[in-house]
Amino acid sequence: MSPGTLKIALAASVALNLFAIAAGATLFVTRAQIEDRVEAQHRPARAGSPMRLIDQLDPAVRERVRDTLRASALAARPDFEEARLKRRQAVEMGRSAT
Repeated sequence: MSPGTLKIALAASVALNLFAIAAGATLFVTRAQIEDRVEAQHRPARAGSPMRLIDQLDPAVRERVRDTLRASALAARPDFEEARLKRRQAVEMGRSAT
């Protein structure tokens, strides 16, 4: 073989080896990412309801949390009632328009 042919063969071999190394590294990284995604899909979204978590708290803390939640719900109640009233009015307006 002539020296020119050997240089071309060596360059082709180096290019092929670099391509194989890049493909192997990509496969390794992608495989790890896919495994992480599959594990994330199989995990439950949450262990239980928030009230079940509150029931596991210390009794003094539990009552304080429940009181805070109750106060928050009572504070939001007028907004919910207003929204309910506006929905009813919108339905009535829709019925009367047809």
